[in-house]
Amino acid sequence: MQTAGAISAFLVAISLALPAAAGPSFSKKEVRKLLIGNTYPLGRNNEGAMYVKPDGTMDVVWEGKTETTAYKLRSRGRICYELKMFGETECIGFEKIDGESFYQVFGDAKRKMAFSDIKPGKAF
Repeated sequence: MQTAGAISAFLVAISLALPAAAGPSFSKKEVRKLLIGNTYPLGRNNEGAMYVKPDGTMDVVWEGKTETTAYKLRSRGRICYELKMFGETECIGFEKIDGESFYQVFGDAKRKMAFSDIKPGKAF
């Protein structure tokens, strides 16, 4: 009986230590619908935002600096761009959770976002 309890406690501890399972990635069409014509918050504490235009460019504001750059929609639900203020190409990915929220994937970090965090039009 003690063995069963120990095994159960071990399994619970392991399940709590595992990262959230990756949901399916957005398609390019879903990323387009999510971002084009909208303002998307950037940064862990919303230090910036990007307004994604249908012409293949986006306006970005980060900690008071602004820049316009081109972007590409890529496979596995990603938008990629290069900003002079950051100095290298970056990609943000998107994974499905449910009808109200999704994961933003940047490098090895995942951040849960609500669809309501995205504002229509240019909001900066």
